[in-house]
Amino acid sequence: MDHAIADIIPPVISRSVTIALITTRELVFKDFALEPNEKAMLRGMHMISSHLSGSLAMVTCREPLKVRITHYLKEGVDSLEVDAKTKELFV
Repeated sequence: MDHAIADIIPPVISRSVTIALITTRELVFKDFALEPNEKAMLRGMHMISSHLSGSLAMVTCREPLKVRITHYLKEGVDSLEVDAKTKELFV
């Protein structure tokens, strides 16, 4: 599990944060255009970007994580010294 997570984290985080920041910028321009309170705007920016990046990371990493976990499980089963019929049960 650790290897699978470590494999996908850097690209998923990079992609999710980039998309979230661009989207946050556009949403803040639209939603906070007439907001006189700078602190409210900054708080809103922080909340939008953190929620967007977390949601995007979760959606983006689902399939790659599944593929990597399956790969490492197959490697683990292949390294076991058992007959082919027993290996089929695991894979």
